[in-house]
Amino acid sequence: MINKHIKNKKIMKSLLLKTIVSIIATLMFFPIINAQVGDTLYIERGEKGKIEFARFKTNENSDRKMQNDIVFLKSVLDAKEGDEFRLKSEETDKQGITHKKFQQYYKGIKVDNAEYLLHGKDGEIEVINGDFQVIEIKTTKPSITERQALEKALEYVGAKKYKWEDSGMEQFIIRLRKNLRC
Repeated sequence: MINKHIKNKKIMKSLLLKTIVSIIATLMFFPIINAQVGDTLYIERGEKGKIEFARFKTNENSDRKMQNDIVFLKSVLDAKEGDEFRLKSEETDKQGITHKKFQQYYKGIKVDNAEYLLHGKDGEIEVINGDFQVIEIKTTKPSITERQALEKALEYVGAKKYKWEDSGMEQFIIRLRKNLRC
């Protein structure tokens, strides 16, 4: 009976400790979450809950600086460890608004249809928009060889003849590529 009482007491202490830690963690992060929500004018989310468009209030004291672009993107999009953003282009228009376009990569592999844009003025991010893909794969290691992939692609397309099998067409493509480089 005494052992059961001691066991129950230990369980109660453990539950109490977990509850206290949860409350402290919530209170610590509440100002950050509240500040982000209070700083946002409008948010549009996609099917998976990720932000596709957001407009922020002008706030000189915010941490939404264009110089912190990638850190901000990873934070606001809740990017995971393998996610990265690479700058594709940057330009400033006649109104002084800077537009930065980023390409999403996952573990070094480009993610198709996954670009994100930041728009800002005077060094502050004012608007973000784009497509962020949540990648849920365990490995990026190919499960088939390049040759097997080509065979499957050829089988899928099912053409009787391909352009590279026609010497005239192949020469035309070579000339065309050479002219495009000039």
